[in-house]
Amino acid sequence: MSYVDEVIAKVKEKNASEPEFLQTVEEVLTSIRPLVDANEEKYRKLALLERIVEPERQIKFRVPWVDDNGQVQVNIVQGRSEIPSVRIYRYHQVPRL
Repeated sequence: MSYVDEVIAKVKEKNASEPEFLQTVEEVLTSIRPLVDANEEKYRKLALLERIVEPERQIKFRVPWVDDNGQVQVNIVQGRSEIPSVRIYRYHQVPRL
């Protein structure tokens, strides 16, 4: 079994409930198969394909708080990792309707 096939099998096992994601992974890895096969040992050592196929996850939650005037405010906090071990947080005030 080639490196590409091994990675596709692992992704299918781990993300079985996400058919669109699985389809995308298969298409991308199949399209780069000649390149990967030519450099398999190097890419396997770097775990390059495993890093490519790890989906980005986002965390989002609301934080209610009371301001100096006694009014309840609600902010939305979003976090995601664009670089390993670095988290990006953005704060958004919830619009009042």
